[in-house]
Amino acid sequence: MRKKRLILLGIIISSAIIIWFTSIKIKHDEQTLVQSMAVSMDEHYRVEELLETLYKELEKNYGELVLSFSPDERILTVKVKDQEFIVKNQVEIKKQINEIAKKMNMDDIKVEIKTGL
Repeated sequence: MRKKRLILLGIIISSAIIIWFTSIKIKHDEQTLVQSMAVSMDEHYRVEELLETLYKELEKNYGELVLSFSPDERILTVKVKDQEFIVKNQVEIKKQINEIAKKMNMDDIKVEIKTGL
């Protein structure tokens, strides 16, 4: 009888320890997720601000265009009228984008210019 109580007590204590460690791991994972979400939201706002700033500047200098951003590959795509426009303005557009992105601490983006407005 005493042996059964000790075994039962051991099972209860080991289960409590397992639950305790599991709850610590869950809390840690939860904190990591919250931090990751905060970083993602901050990045989202920075990208939005970058796109708005770039659009205002580029539209003023080059007319109609469309901007899009791929966060996974960190590629900024500029869609313009035609291939002739790209040939004529590509260097200046990329230079202007890189300068603005650098000022906003987002100088790790790649720039692609495509046709298809």
